[in-house]
Amino acid sequence: MAANFSNTYMFNAHIETVCAVLNDAGFHNALKFRFISRAPIQNGMKFCFASDVNFSSWGENIDIDIFYVNDNASQVVIKSECSMPTQIVDWGKNKSNVNKIYNQLISVLASAPVAPQMPVQPVAPEVPVAPVEPQAPAQPVAPPAPVAPPAPTSPKFCSKCGASLTAGSNFCQVCGNKVI
Repeated sequence: MAANFSNTYMFNAHIETVCAVLNDAGFHNALKFRFISRAPIQNGMKFCFASDVNFSSWGENIDIDIFYVNDNASQVVIKSECSMPTQIVDWGKNKSNVNKIYNQLISVLASAPVAPQMPVQPVAPEVPVAPVEPQAPAQPVAPPAPVAPPAPTSPKFCSKCGASLTAGSNFCQVCGNKVI
């Protein structure tokens, strides 16, 4: 097994926001990583990058898995592994790659536009209310039938290009692939 390093992070950003950052060529070009692929995985997306052979390494394969947590949070697992399977020492290069990606994500997501917050409505001062005369007891009313909570939804992604799909769509709006 090749030397590797991985870490898991929570980001206060929707999965689509994190995926958009990783899809941006400027993001991986700034880190000097080659984009290899992206693919949907259960409850998320997987991005694969690679670093080239250089003086300090034989190159690394970098996997970034993004998982949907809720509309305001995503879990991101970043793993860097030496591309040469027999390389058992990496001299900290894999940890450096993971930290570079994490720091770049923090930097880009911090400058991303944030959804506007709902304004807080001022609370009206209490107005004294006149006492109410007691009335005859009302007829008992049957409680309403319980309503099943909606099933949790996770975002859907195109199996061909990885783009986020609109609910109820039959075709990907980016590449035209038929939705399965």
